[in-house]
Amino acid sequence: MAKEFETRLGGEVLADTMIELVKEGVDLVAIENDLRFTFTNRFGEAYPDRFIEAGIAEANSIGIAAGMSEAGMTPVVHSLTPFITRRCYDQVVISIQYSGLKVKLVGTDPGIYSELNGGTHLSIEDVAIMRAVPGMVIVDAIDNTALANLSRQLLKDDRSCYLRMARKLPRKVYDENATFEIGKANVVTEGTDMTIIANGIMVAWSMDVAEELAKEGISVKVLDMHTIKPLDREAVIEAAKMGPVVTAENATIVGGLGSAVAEVIAEEGIATRFERIGIRDRYGVVGFIADISEELEMTPDHIKAACLRVMGK
Repeated sequence: MAKEFETRLGGEVLADTMIELVKEGVDLVAIENDLRFTFTNRFGEAYPDRFIEAGIAEANSIGIAAGMSEAGMTPVVHSLTPFITRRCYDQVVISIQYSGLKVKLVGTDPGIYSELNGGTHLSIEDVAIMRAVPGMVIVDAIDNTALANLSRQLLKDDRSCYLRMARKLPRKVYDENATFEIGKANVVTEGTDMTIIANGIMVAWSMDVAEELAKEGISVKVLDMHTIKPLDREAVIEAAKMGPVVTAENATIVGGLGSAVAEVIAEEGIATRFERIGIRDRYGVVGFIADISEELEMTPDHIKAACLRVMGK
């Protein structure tokens, strides 16, 4: 499988989507936390009166967003993934969700995308803690096509959301005609023996694994579970009834996608072999994606080994 990467940064795609929505009448405002990320720069240049630089003060930016939401606007708040979640978690819970307001949170460089920023920036817990917030929608977009489609839906949705995305050029998975629905998984590889349920960067790696295993006589279905919450229960049930399941995520497996899938399988009483690939109960390391994923046992080789184990090979 050719490994094609996007030629535009996801931040440009998100900014253009926001600009289009403002032209369509959606009352968006962007709040930045001293990062001047591509999308806030681009959006701020187009609409300077809709851009606020809050500085290194994520909790304060959530308070600003709460006030704007109360006034009827739709705030989009950006920071690096660990800071838009755990650093201001209480403000998100109390000022936004408990108060019944609507704010869009964007976390960039999730998990192993953090690379040389180090362990403090390697976002381990973000999916798990945001899953615990009642009513919070969580999406992890693999490429620009997914980002453009899903962000448009999220920004017009009446619920608060947490969007994970890469700051760098992501791997391209979808063609321009692909369609998406919040809460519904996409089948990116058809298969009949077992299923890999993945999201984010792990989707592309899982597709590579499926291609390798096909040569060994194992037909692997790959699901892009781009929406972690609300989870596509029907897709999980169908996969588990078909055969073994492996989940692959760029976050901790404690309370993340793997846990969400396991909950469904257990609640439905489906007997199938199951494994989770992701960050285990530990902190991260400093390095490039290849180095970090190897240390944390998250590479395509680790996904493949898990698939072979659940298939009894």
